[in-house]
Amino acid sequence: MIKLSVVITNYNKVKWLPRLLKTLQKQKNDDVEYIIIDDASTDNSQFLLNNLDKDTFKVIYHTKNTGIGLTRQEGFNISKGKYLVYIDGDDNVAENYITTLLSYTNQNYDILEFAYQFYPNGKIQTEREYTFIWNKMIKKEFIIKNNIKFEDVIMEEDGLFIKEINKRNPIYKIIDNSVLYYYNTLSISLTRPIGHC
Repeated sequence: MIKLSVVITNYNKVKWLPRLLKTLQKQKNDDVEYIIIDDASTDNSQFLLNNLDKDTFKVIYHTKNTGIGLTRQEGFNISKGKYLVYIDGDDNVAENYITTLLSYTNQNYDILEFAYQFYPNGKIQTEREYTFIWNKMIKKEFIIKNNIKFEDVIMEEDGLFIKEINKRNPIYKIIDNSVLYYYNTLSISLTRPIGHC
């Protein structure tokens, strides 16, 4: 059984995506699946993705842009892992990201929340964060049991999803001793239009 599914959403992030894919490639593990969903990019993302190692990365292409909420939900639907994490295509993760997360997959947490850092200004966030999905590892069984889905909305899909999770009193584990996720603030105004990955 796959222990961890890593769902990467991409829309026009070819400038940043190679950095993330290189980091994940180095952490290839038989207990992990990498799923990339390209939401009908209009840059050179598809050329990049077509040349990836097919044994490492499963790539799905949209012919029509559906938005981040439905793209995240599709990743959830096709994932096979006991746990899931989501990564935005213009962000990056730590070199010990996979090994650290795998070390918690045999425990009974519904949500594992970890520290993240804004790049490039360096601000590290270790307090509990209710809004974002990308600094959490989520047990798939918990989401299915409680029938929680991402909504097809223009923005705040993460916050709505997490709000529904918290209504069900999940078992949380927070690890703040190391930064695992790097959020790219440089790309916000350039490549993150409302409703896109």
